[in-house]
Amino acid sequence: MALAILPLAGLPPTPSDLPRHYVEYNIPPYGRGILADHVSVDWDGNYTPDRVLYGRFWYRDIFGDEHESGFLLHIRPGGAAVAGFPKYWYWT
Repeated sequence: MALAILPLAGLPPTPSDLPRHYVEYNIPPYGRGILADHVSVDWDGNYTPDRVLYGRFWYRDIFGDEHESGFLLHIRPGGAAVAGFPKYWYWT
C-alpha cells in the first residue's frame, strides 16, 4: 500500500507511480480491522488549498496473481470521493 497527498488544482489525469510495498498479510475472507502501520504520509493538517489523498493497494490473490486498486479522496471532514479522475480509481 502507498499513500500521497496531492493538490487538487492541476492534478494530472494519470497518477504518477507510487512505490510498491507488499507486506504479505494473509487476510481471511471478509477480514476487517487490518492495521496498516507500515504506511504513513506527512500532512500539515490544513484543508486548504484543496488537497486529496491518493492511495493504492497491491495484492496477490489465493492463486498468486497480482492485482491493484486505487482511491482518491478529498482531505476534509467526510473525505468524499473525488470524481473525474478514473485512472486514480483503476483496479484489476
